[in-house]
Amino acid sequence: YAYSGSEVAWYDTSWSHRIAVTIDHTKVDSDLTDFPVYVDLSSLPSSFFSTVKSDGGDIRVTKSDGTTEVAREVVDINTGAETGELHFSADGTLSASSDTEFYIYYGNSGASDYADNATYGAENVWDGDFVLVSHDGGGTDSTSNGNDGTGSGGVSIGGATGKVGDATEFDGSDDYIVTTKDSADLGITTQVTVSAFVNFDTVSANQRIV
Repeated sequence: YAYSGSEVAWYDTSWSHRIAVTIDHTKVDSDLTDFPVYVDLSSLPSSFFSTVKSDGGDIRVTKSDGTTEVAREVVDINTGAETGELHFSADGTLSASSDTEFYIYYGNSGASDYADNATYGAENVWDGDFVLVSHDGGGTDSTSNGNDGTGSGGVSIGGATGKVGDATEFDGSDDYIVTTKDSADLGITTQVTVSAFVNFDTVSANQRIV
C-alpha cells in the first residue's frame, strides 16, 4: 500500500487528520471479498505519531468515500518508537483490476477505542471464516470465538519479536500453548487453511508447525 491525500468527504470534523491508503491492484492476484488488510504503522510519517493518541484509540478507517467506516483492530502502537500494527476489514472487494483506497483518520483527543465486539471493533475485522487469529503467537484470539491460549512449560506468550509484531518463543522441550476452552470451532472436520510465521533455531526431521 501507499499513503497520500485527496479531496473527498470528511468522516467527522472532530478528527483533524487523515491519510489515504491505496491498495495496489497489481499486488492482488484475484478479487478478494472482506479481506483483512494489514498496515505497518511504522511506514506512516512522523506527523502521524505526533498527532494520534498514544493508545491509538482515535484511529478510524473508512472506505474511499471518506465516510463509510469499516472495522479495525489496533493491535499495538508505540508513538515514541513510531511503530505499530493495524488491521482493518476491506468490507467489500479488493479489486485485482483497479486500485482500492481507504482512509485512516486520527487526531481526536476526545475519542476512545471501540469495544472489541462493537460494530467497528477488533472482532469484526475477522469474519466467520476465521476461527482463531492470534497476533502474539498464541495468546489472545482477535475473533469473536474467544479461542484464547494459555502457555505451559514456562513459555512467554508474546515475549519475543516476530515477523509482524510480537511472537512467542518455544524452548523445543516442554513448551506449548493450549486453548482455554473446548471449542467446537477448532474441531477440524474438513479442509482448513492455517498460516503462521515460524523461525526454527534448527531444522531436523519431523518438525511440525501444527
